Amino acid sequence: MRSVDKAMLLAEYFSLDVSKGVSSFINWIKESETYKVFNDRMHSFRKTYSLKGKKLYEYGRSIHFKKSFSMEEAVVMYGKMLHFINLSDEKFYMNPLIIELSSSNKIVLGEIKIDFDGKVLSLNEVSLLEGYSFDFKKEYIKKALEEWMKEVNEYIVEPKKKLEDKKDVFNMRNVFTLSRIIQFVFISLMLAFMFVIRFSNIEFLNKIYTNEYGNLLGFTYYLLFSYSGIYFVEIIVICFYFFLKFKEYRKNLKLLKIDIDGKVVNEKNKLENYILKQFTNNQTLDAKITSFNSLSRLNAPLFYFAKRSAQNKKILDDKMTEAEIISSSIYAVLAIVFFLIFVISLGGM
Repeated sequence: MRSVDKAMLLAEYFSLDVSKGVSSFINWIKESETYKVFNDRMHSFRKTYSLKGKKLYEYGRSIHFKKSFSMEEAVVMYGKMLHFINLSDEKFYMNPLIIELSSSNKIVLGEIKIDFDGKVLSLNEVSLLEGYSFDFKKEYIKKALEEWMKEVNEYIVEPKKKLEDKKDVFNMRNVFTLSRIIQFVFISLMLAFMFVIRFSNIEFLNKIYTNEYGNLLGFTYYLLFSYSGIYFVEIIVICFYFFLKFKEYRKNLKLLKIDIDGKVVNEKNKLENYILKQFTNNQTLDAKITSFNSLSRLNAPLFYFAKRSAQNKKILDDKMTEAEIISSSIYAVLAIVFFLIFVISLGGM
């Protein structure tokens, strides 16, 4: 704040007209680097997942400068802006339990800032701070943990449990269903039988290939043999298609197949024990912040299933596709016709 602005504020206290000074002061603020930082922070907060970040964003939205302000009102608003910038440091609203892996992965836990005795201090500063008992420091750590746990519950635990309450959201999808296994085994046996007929030295089978039972049986054999190959390839293609289709689904599902309550308690205890251990010895907290953020891995799968649920993409029981039904029906008819003609031909010998 410039000296001239302080003089203007003093003049206003003596009921002098300083309206031109107010406009000058507001213009100076809006052209300053501080105001640019304020706008940048506000822009970044629009997409924040942090509850503390959301509260700061709402606080920031109340900060605006009007030409109709008195000098006192403009100074108060300027003070609020400076206070917002002080609190909106990324390290103040970070949650070490669910921080995303990004540029923050080089930060150590001790750089995280918390409210402590009316000040905003890093965990390292609190740990090294003299004149405060361990129990006094511990109370503020518990308050910080409570804030972090509220965010964990809002962004991880509750969304997961809401999804679990919905029917058919977390069903396992299988590429090799019972029907496909049966088809695969049957077609493999049939192909083996077709090859035996083609290359066998067994006389009554070899006669099928050489058309000695008649052209009708021979034609049916070649037709069934050809379709067996086509059907075999079709089953492989279908399985490969569903493997790719279910790959992302199964990967996300695997990440969520955990005891979420137990996982949260373990991570919270791990973080708390480390902090208190370092505080006990008045040591810095040099562990990487990413050492405690395994819960962040659940953000992506939760978003994936929440999106599916919003689009009403229910997971139904695995069934045969229309292509499989048509192909299996045609193949069954061909196989029956072939064996009927074969039996009749043997009976006519």
